[in-house]
Amino acid sequence: MKKILKQILFGIFLYFLTINFTLAKTYLKYDNSTELGLAANYLYYDETIEDDNYYYTTSINNEYAGVIRKVNKKDLSIEWESPNYWGLYIGLEQDENYLYALFLGNSDGFENKYYVIAISKEDGSFTTDSYIYLETEDSIDGEIYYKDNNLYVITRGYSTDYSNAYETQKLYTIDVQSKTVTSTKDYKDVDKEIINSITDNEDLYDNIWDSIYPDEYDYIFISNEYNAGDAKYFVGEATKDEKITSFIIKTDVEGKFLWIKKAEDNFHYFDINGYNNKFIVVIGYQDNAILGNERNQDTVTSSLIVLNPDGNILETHDVAKEIGLENIDLTHIHTFNDEFVLQAFGKSDELNSYLIRYKYIRHNITKEVIGKGSLNVPSDAAVEEQVNIEAIPEEGYVLKNITIKSASGKVIDMENNSFIMPDEDVNIIATFEEKPFINQVTDNPPTGFISVTMAIVLIIVLVIAYLRVRKNKINNI
Repeated sequence: MKKILKQILFGIFLYFLTINFTLAKTYLKYDNSTELGLAANYLYYDETIEDDNYYYTTSINNEYAGVIRKVNKKDLSIEWESPNYWGLYIGLEQDENYLYALFLGNSDGFENKYYVIAISKEDGSFTTDSYIYLETEDSIDGEIYYKDNNLYVITRGYSTDYSNAYETQKLYTIDVQSKTVTSTKDYKDVDKEIINSITDNEDLYDNIWDSIYPDEYDYIFISNEYNAGDAKYFVGEATKDEKITSFIIKTDVEGKFLWIKKAEDNFHYFDINGYNNKFIVVIGYQDNAILGNERNQDTVTSSLIVLNPDGNILETHDVAKEIGLENIDLTHIHTFNDEFVLQAFGKSDELNSYLIRYKYIRHNITKEVIGKGSLNVPSDAAVEEQVNIEAIPEEGYVLKNITIKSASGKVIDMENNSFIMPDEDVNIIATFEEKPFINQVTDNPPTGFISVTMAIVLIIVLVIAYLRVRKNKINNI
């Protein structure tokens, strides 16, 4: 009896193990086909912007001198590298032809002075008259925004005793055509004013947080956001009595709160992006790695986390382990088609900056046609992507059925001419059959057929009438 019981329990264990194994899915994989150390001897990639085909990213070297690189999205190759500008790039914007870099000098003649430089996107060149000097004191940080041919620049500095961070914030408005500063004013908390003027989302962050936790937290900081088209996702942190809570918030396009997911204690979300309105991808840090501006590069590490639109974690990647580094500090996520490119700096033998590509795992879609017709489907799709099917019968044929089977033999349901891609290859069979002849006559009788039928009926009527007349004549005789 005990032996039988053990066999039953073992069978149940194997059953659930099989279920768990079957349900486990992998969505992303590291693409090792591209070179990692694109910025050897540079500390990190900092600001990055992009257009349809290129990334434009800033780095600093071990002497804290900055460069800008134009990186091809297709293979992560460097198109050009700007000269050394004797300082740090702390902001980057663009229009169709130029990059606008906010530059903080740190060498003789430039030290702690702000400049805006217009740089050609074509070849990285610039001229001396492209420098726009901003007069400010105690400079330490800043941001730059572009809208409607104007640049909006925020500069920040500390008070004399460093007791009040960013006490000397200033706001500049620059006409990019004349390259002149048209207005300057002192203003505290200018971030909100500029963000509101650029995005037209006035007080969005505060309204979201106040609607969830009124008076529960002292301060909220939104580090990044992702616009998924039909929804928005935000990552950030909130503080209360020096306790920090990291979170992801989802709203609709109007900013109405939908849900919030808090991170575990001592875990912090930093950047967020997504793919095809189907997945959310965030960077997460353990412990207090992202608090303030200091990072311990000997110990800091971060993870790449994949979530579904409901905020449930699908998988987590230990990036340092997967790419073969001691540790990694992920700073930003960028998307290109079904790929993610991560900015990072990490340590192996020495500290370098990296661009790291992850791709969504895609599986093949094959198709078969029985009868006369055609079947239009993509050749592959990512896991859990919605795949649309178009079946077109030839003249005289109709679609009988469509069968979708995975490589393991599982039949996949189709709804509204689409299905959800599983974590394996699929085969689609479309069967077409001839229209029954009766349907052809009933639905659309040929004109010639109608004419012949009417003629036959008319002849029969005439014959019957003739026979009746003749019969009457015979009877009368």
